Amino acid sequence: MRRQKYLALKTTMSFLCAAMISSSVLAAEKTLFNQLVERAQGEMVKAKGRLSILLDLSAKEVMPVVKAFQKDFPFVKDPAYTRMNRTEEFQRMILEAKAGRPPEYDIGHAQFEAWTELRDAGMFVKPPFLYQQLVKALPSDWGSLDLRAIDPSGYYLAASALIRIIAYNKNIVPANKAPKNLADCLDPAWRGKFLYSTRP
Repeated sequence: MRRQKYLALKTTMSFLCAAMISSSVLAAEKTLFNQLVERAQGEMVKAKGRLSILLDLSAKEVMPVVKAFQKDFPFVKDPAYTRMNRTEEFQRMILEAKAGRPPEYDIGHAQFEAWTELRDAGMFVKPPFLYQQLVKALPSDWGSLDLRAIDPSGYYLAASALIRIIAYNKNIVPANKAPKNLADCLDPAWRGKFLYSTRP
C-alpha cells in the first residue's frame, strides 16, 4: 500500500510544473521525466523548497511517504501537509474555486464525486503531453502504473481508485462464494447484506 501511495505521490510531483512546459520542450519519452523533474526543481527554488500537499489521509500515513519522497527529490525542503477528508470541505473548496479563489496546493486529492465540478471550476490543468507518455518515462525501479488510473480526458491521475477492496467476514462467507468485484455484489443473494459508502 505504501509503495502504491509513494508511486502516486512521486508521479504527481512529476506533473507539478507540467502546465508551464511548452510542447516544444518535450522531446523523446525517455527524457520527458527528467525534463519535468528539472522544471520542478526550478519551481521549488522559486518557492524556497516549499511544497504544499492536500490529501485525505492522516499525517501519520502521509509523512513517511513524503520523507521517502524527499530522499529522491532533495530540492523539496519544506513540505506542508493539509488533510481534507470531509465532503463539506470539498464542497466549500469547489464553491471557492468557482468564485475565483482556488486553493493554493501544489499536489491535491479530490473525491471522485467532485472531479467533474473541480474540472469545470478550472482546478485541473491539462498538461501538454499524454500521461501515457510519462508512464513510459518513469524510472524502472518505481514499478508499473496501471493505465486505468489515467483520466481518459487527460486531466488527472487517479492515485487511489484502483486500490479499493471488497472485505468480507470469512467466518460467514466461504472464499469461493465471496464477491470478487462490484458486479458480483449485484447478485440478489447479497441484497441487504453488504455496506457501501456512497458519500452523498
